[in-house]
Amino acid sequence: MGQKAREDFANELCEALLEDGRIVPGNFVYLTDIMYNPQIVSKAGVILASHFQGMDLDYIVTVETKGIPLAYEVAKSLGIELVIIRKDNKVTEGSTVTINYVSGTSGRIQQMALAKKCMKPSSKCVFIDDFLRGGGTAQGIKDLLSEFDSELVGTGVLVDNVGIQNKRTDEYVSIIDLEYDKENNKINLIYSNKLVLGIKDIEKIYNMLINSITNETLYNYNLLKYSKVTIYGNEEILSKIEVGDYEK
Repeated sequence: MGQKAREDFANELCEALLEDGRIVPGNFVYLTDIMYNPQIVSKAGVILASHFQGMDLDYIVTVETKGIPLAYEVAKSLGIELVIIRKDNKVTEGSTVTINYVSGTSGRIQQMALAKKCMKPSSKCVFIDDFLRGGGTAQGIKDLLSEFDSELVGTGVLVDNVGIQNKRTDEYVSIIDLEYDKENNKINLIYSNKLVLGIKDIEKIYNMLINSITNETLYNYNLLKYSKVTIYGNEEILSKIEVGDYEK
């Protein structure tokens, strides 16, 4: 999916999220209809998957239940297995590993469980979910995966609540950034600046910059509209490029 198509999709998604009645009691945003819309989650899955292409991943992981459709689309695009972490033990799954974690939404201690047969040791995983609030679930998954001698190497979400301070994780990407305006009881949405260029896109931009600087031609680049790009597993490229205006 090209950058223009990604932006168009994000704008359409913002319009859908701004519909009346999206804010439900407790200042939560209603996302169920969006997360179970196959046209939306398939496009979102392609966008998030493109961010993690080129990484040596073993599994996409998610927590039941609302994030499952999006996580499945990401796993399908990447051609890897989806692992679903449960909120409680299931007798049909045999022996499980269960941990306690602090929910970023409620601040309460909750549990998550994963069957021992679900994952091979020393795996690299990406967590996909619908919404990121305080980051407690992502941190919990990181702790749970460590019990399998496995690693959480990235997190991708559809919507990030950027108004929450001191999140328990900062290693994630999102498609939409949301902030709740409590005074006016409305939500503000923008296309996230934490996404959405894949590694190949970053390499292409970096090579363009290097070639232009070497040839002493064009030095002023107004590259897209992102102030920051986060690429997991490609720190070398990150250290060489910062998206923005480039001048000699």
